[in-house]
Amino acid sequence: MPELWMLIIRRACFEINVALWSGLIAALCIFGLVIAPNIRNYQAAYEAESAAEISSENDLYCRRWHFPPGTDAYRSCLDDLHALRKSIENRLAAEYAF
Repeated sequence: MPELWMLIIRRACFEINVALWSGLIAALCIFGLVIAPNIRNYQAAYEAESAAEISSENDLYCRRWHFPPGTDAYRSCLDDLHALRKSIENRLAAEYAF
């Protein structure tokens, strides 16, 4: 009787193993055919959205600090905020560089 149970368990383990490997291969095929070709497009869309959000934030801060849009002071404020963000990004990149 124990031998029968061992055969059943081995067969179940084999079937589960085959199913898992088949699922992995199918997932890799789907990734390769559907997702991978569009990764660059997703990155570009994310970067564009991020740049728009940052620009909007910079505009919000300069308006909050009472710099009228279209003036030299407003453009200087935007440049300063851009430089500040860039320096923070560089500092974080250097700090967390592997």
